[in-house]
Amino acid sequence: MMKFSNALLLSSIFIAGCANVPELRQGLVAKTVSHASFTEVLFQPMHLSETYGLSLDSDQPVFEFAEGKSFYVGRAIPKAPSTRQLIFKTCLSSQYLPKANVLVPYFLFLDDLRHPIGQAMTNPLTQVDDFWRGICYEGEIGIPSIASYFVLFTSNAEDPKVFSVAQTGRIRLVPHTPVGTVDVKVSASGSAR
Repeated sequence: MMKFSNALLLSSIFIAGCANVPELRQGLVAKTVSHASFTEVLFQPMHLSETYGLSLDSDQPVFEFAEGKSFYVGRAIPKAPSTRQLIFKTCLSSQYLPKANVLVPYFLFLDDLRHPIGQAMTNPLTQVDDFWRGICYEGEIGIPSIASYFVLFTSNAEDPKVFSVAQTGRIRLVPHTPVGTVDVKVSASGSAR
């Protein structure tokens, strides 16, 4: 009985990991929008220079952005005596490049009243190798001085796509997915990454 339940668990994990990007997009489109504005949203606090893994998945609320529907996560931005930077990293879903996809993050900045004050697209991204996670992409965005909150979301469109360079030197186009995890850290300017 134990062998059967272990095999069932492994097969269900494998099947869950096989959802392709078009199916993920269709599932997102079918979701109901959770909030009409960000004034209704509870924003969890962050601490300066701490890294947080923020996941966009079916457990998250949905909002209708200009780029289309997206799962989203909102956070309160920590105060700092100097200019603040938002540092982030997103990794490929698989190291087998023909099957890989990547969540390309977008950030919406909000003021004290939770009104939008600016949006940041994250291209271009810098490809880096992570010992544990393989091929990842990093970026850094300046946070507007009047921003008190940010919302992590993504586009539900096929674009943007990113390029990945394999160890063989071959360049591949990696499709964008509406689900995944992004590591995010708020840092004061001049502090170490």
